[in-house]
Amino acid sequence: MSDAGREEWTALARWQRPALIVGVVALVVCVIGAWFDPGQFFRAYLSAYMFFLGIALGGMVLIMLHQVTGGAWGFLIRRALEAQMRTLPLLAALFLPVAVGVGWLYPWAQPEEIAAEPKLQYQQFYLNPPFYWGRAAVYFVVWLGMAYLLTSWMREQDRCGARRLAPRIVTFSGVGLVVYGIAIHFASIDWVMSLVPKFPSTIFPPL
Repeated sequence: MSDAGREEWTALARWQRPALIVGVVALVVCVIGAWFDPGQFFRAYLSAYMFFLGIALGGMVLIMLHQVTGGAWGFLIRRALEAQMRTLPLLAALFLPVAVGVGWLYPWAQPEEIAAEPKLQYQQFYLNPPFYWGRAAVYFVVWLGMAYLLTSWMREQDRCGARRLAPRIVTFSGVGLVVYGIAIHFASIDWVMSLVPKFPSTIFPPL
């Protein structure tokens, strides 16, 4: 490591302990808030979760887009995008509170709401907790698998400059963009749009 790199690392390390303390304090506040108003806690958590998930998935999409289109623009931000993408395993684990909070988040998971609303009864074949959890597991398996393969191949490419990997990565990225589009389409319906199950929209998932 160069002297400049060592100085940068030292400067960043100086912030680790204060950042950890702030994080622990914020976590304690969140736990206290969840005890008094779990509904509001889970709604706030879902909002923050979707923001950070968007950063991770956005990094993966831009990497695949660059692999397909080429150009010098992607090389400038590639490392940052890779770092974003590699937070996906952590985000998969952090989805657990959302999965646990289904009954507080979604009207279609609340028996009293279902009993009072015929439309919710009709939607139960799709909007029900077990199927919701199963679909979420599929989304994360797809995203984590894509991130793992991209990371492995790009590391190998960096290490030995293997030209044979380039066509494989490009082909995978083209297919991956389509698969990602389908997965995020349904995930956005499940996790966000179904917060208001009476709201119909054909443009919401693409947006």
